[in-house]
Amino acid sequence: MNYFFNGQFRCGLVEFTDTDGHLQVRQHIFWKEPNEEEIFSFLSRRLPQLLEQKWYADIKEIKEQKRVNPKRMQRMLRIARQKLVLSTKSQQAISQQRDKLKTIKNKRNKEGKQQFMEEQFKKKQEKRR
Repeated sequence: MNYFFNGQFRCGLVEFTDTDGHLQVRQHIFWKEPNEEEIFSFLSRRLPQLLEQKWYADIKEIKEQKRVNPKRMQRMLRIARQKLVLSTKSQQAISQQRDKLKTIKNKRNKEGKQQFMEEQFKKKQEKRR
């Protein structure tokens, strides 16, 4: 079991393989940093309930995926853990608005550059004449 801080809560990840040989992951949220007693109580009480729950993943998708190098998988997990979690809808709305403004600004800059290049080309053509 690994636990990490996702920006808002302490989360515990449990990875295991089921009887069919499929890798499964369960997540449990600890509200604060767990001490040994809380970890042991989780392992003895809550974990068996988590393991008994059905896994509703599409097995076809899992089988079709290419096997990922373990080091790459660790890197991807570390990057995903380090990403800040947007906790409120207002933060998500601000983020979406920022992204829209960014695309509009990039489009405007691209058009301005293209117009500038066309003007430069016209000036060169006039000089040649």
